[in-house]
Amino acid sequence: MRTITMSAFGRHWPSAPPSPVLAAREVHIWRARLELSDGQLGRLTRVLSADETARARRYVFARDRDIFIARRAVLRMLLGRYLAVPPEGLVFRYGPHGKPALQQSRYGQPIEFNLSYSHGLALFAFSADGPVGIDVEYRRPVPTMEDIARHFFSRCEYAEIASAAPNLRQTIFFNAWTRKEAFLKATGEGLTGLEGVEVSCLPGEAARLFKTGTDPSTHSPWVLREIHPAAGFTAALAYRGALTKIQRWTWSDAYRASGPRATQATSPTAVKPKYSSMGSFLLRRFCTVT
Repeated sequence: MRTITMSAFGRHWPSAPPSPVLAAREVHIWRARLELSDGQLGRLTRVLSADETARARRYVFARDRDIFIARRAVLRMLLGRYLAVPPEGLVFRYGPHGKPALQQSRYGQPIEFNLSYSHGLALFAFSADGPVGIDVEYRRPVPTMEDIARHFFSRCEYAEIASAAPNLRQTIFFNAWTRKEAFLKATGEGLTGLEGVEVSCLPGEAARLFKTGTDPSTHSPWVLREIHPAAGFTAALAYRGALTKIQRWTWSDAYRASGPRATQATSPTAVKPKYSSMGSFLLRRFCTVT
């Protein structure tokens, strides 16, 4: 696994202010390094539920176990701050495909959230009033890139990759992949709808959504944004609504005493978290990870 250095992180994602507020038509994105010390992991483990602790113990490799602990604990701490509840007290329910969601009756504020992780870097996205999806991938060689594109991309997206100069194909591929998956995670469709979504993908081209598959709710305006979380990574955000602001912050283990709050949205929505690494699973099947 690639180790993320502080120089790769850059300086464009500051530490969060003491009490940021999640307002309507706004998305907060947090980035976090998941490769933590034993001491940090020990502190994070204390906020996990009994079933999460049991899941962590079932991992064969320590690295995978530690990544699971870090991403679940950071998610709990951030949600706890937005909802003003202890993170260890959050209660999740699980959908038919294993996606966790909050027990809605326990919390008075609507909040949508999503996370993605790749090669030790996690992104967490939060919205108070609209579905949100996020995807991040570490750019690496994909020997079967054209085969993946042929099977899971639209004809136009595949043509962009096949006709591009060799040195541009990886950029186009990951632009398309992250934008498509961010949208599908926001809608909850999963990768079964991958080929029905078409996005912009050329280098330097603004992130745009051209086709949205068969989801009947997609008549509402969808926003796609390219995200730059760290050197060597490609990421995208999808949000349904009139997005006015994206706030970007870096999570730190020291950011524990006080935290953000969500304001009540004018049109409350159900809490429907989309939390999966289906795209990473599919890419692992096809890719050589270096």
